Amino acid sequence: MRILVIGSCGKRKQFSIPNAPQCGDLLTKNDLHKWRNELSDFVCPTREMYTGNQHRELVRGVDLIRQIKGIEVHLYIISAGFGLLHEYELIPPYECSFSGMKTKEIRQRATQLSLKDDIKRICRVRYDLAYIALGKEYLRAIDSELLSNLKCTVVKFGPDLPTEQVIHIPTDTATIKAISKKGHKIHGIAGFKGDLLRIIANHALAQSDPYSEVASWIDSYSLLQLIYSLGALGIPPQIIQTSIVTDSS
Repeated sequence: MRILVIGSCGKRKQFSIPNAPQCGDLLTKNDLHKWRNELSDFVCPTREMYTGNQHRELVRGVDLIRQIKGIEVHLYIISAGFGLLHEYELIPPYECSFSGMKTKEIRQRATQLSLKDDIKRICRVRYDLAYIALGKEYLRAIDSELLSNLKCTVVKFGPDLPTEQVIHIPTDTATIKAISKKGHKIHGIAGFKGDLLRIIANHALAQSDPYSEVASWIDSYSLLQLIYSLGALGIPPQIIQTSIVTDSS
């Protein structure tokens, strides 16, 4: 079983230096090689560079799932500075984010960084589940390209209602408080996307057959039921009705 996890870069980094490159210094993917050489004393793997709550917990969730025999997890990070990064790709610190950019700027920068081509490339791998821990600005950079190429159950975050293939998890205060009240550690709205992967990974490891538990997540409705049960949340009636129609067809 293969799982794709995509996270986003963050402002908090392993190294903070005064001469870190800005967005204007990073115009193509080729600039990574240049700055990796110029700032060689501050280079580290992508998975170690970002130190914010969301990224830290996302990596923990990935590592927990990797403890389950038979499951392969591929972790990538969308960087506004360097494009699509594999978790072990070496990068220097930088200061550039899609957050606060207008849609036109985001799409222009995504083109400069070859994000669409790189998304197509990783989607050539057959995945059984995709966990997309991205906010709205980062989703704008890759969203349509990602969903058109993934042929599996997808977990995303936002206000949209779930569909047969895509589970949209609300990131509102009520959802986060409900899950937190059930005893799950949540690092606020900023960390929730990473926290949730850690939580469901720990849930799987607590089962008598962790692999079968994770394999059941391939069914989007089963995974939706699990996530909503974490906070004793009620699944929207229209989603239940959609599931009944799909199962009976």
